[in-house]
Amino acid sequence: MFQDYLRFLEWGRAWLYGDYIGVYPLPMTAFFAFLSLLPWWLGYALLVATSILILVRHLKWTAPLWFAYVPVLQVLLVGNIDIIWLGLYLIRTPLSLMLMTLKPQLFLFALPEVWRLRGRWKEFLFWGALLYLPAFLVRPNWVAEWIQLLRAQSRPAIGWSASIWGMPLYMIVAAILLGLAVLVKIKRADWRPTLLFLDPAIAGYDYALLVGYTPLLIPLSWVCQYLEITHHVFWPWALLGILAVPLSTPAIKETLSKVWTSCRGLKPGTA
Repeated sequence: MFQDYLRFLEWGRAWLYGDYIGVYPLPMTAFFAFLSLLPWWLGYALLVATSILILVRHLKWTAPLWFAYVPVLQVLLVGNIDIIWLGLYLIRTPLSLMLMTLKPQLFLFALPEVWRLRGRWKEFLFWGALLYLPAFLVRPNWVAEWIQLLRAQSRPAIGWSASIWGMPLYMIVAAILLGLAVLVKIKRADWRPTLLFLDPAIAGYDYALLVGYTPLLIPLSWVCQYLEITHHVFWPWALLGILAVPLSTPAIKETLSKVWTSCRGLKPGTA
């Protein structure tokens, strides 16, 4: 437990001494520096409490069900920020979407919303300038340093990536064909999960952004966790993104609901 949060604090303390380490953009490291000034247990408790509040507000009465979703459990236990980023996404303002760039691999999930801003792009860029220009003033070469840090830690690496690119070739082909079939059948499907499983920098717990898509992702997430532990493979997590689209479409939901209703209606001894 706590390992990600404690690592954030380590990066933040280093920044207080003028050292830039870690794998996040510099403005995010400055935020970690602020957290490092708090007692670690207080910062962690605030992070978890805020995450739970976001989940309850977003999912309402179904929220307890999604606490059994492995990516959500991982985020809460290790002290990561993914659910906070889900909250930023749900706000959908130029400022909240710009803040999502501080964890770039999750910002991809927000790209459709950035596109919908259109007439508010100037506001979006204004917040970007306010967020990033001070970083360049304090440390002009931070982008080059950041890239060097990523390379030093071999990121992204297909070996630990929870994306589609670590899959066997035949499964990649099957995923593409499934996507095309859904596109032809549904046409207006939600393709945001695609921006997760196509991202080579994605981790398994990053699929926490898919909470609420379909409860079928919950048992599937345990299968992925089992495969990660027993076979040391991370690509099965991409199945959450691949299946989130077809399983959450109205037609599939209606069919599954009918099947569930039929199963509940069966009496012992009937076929």
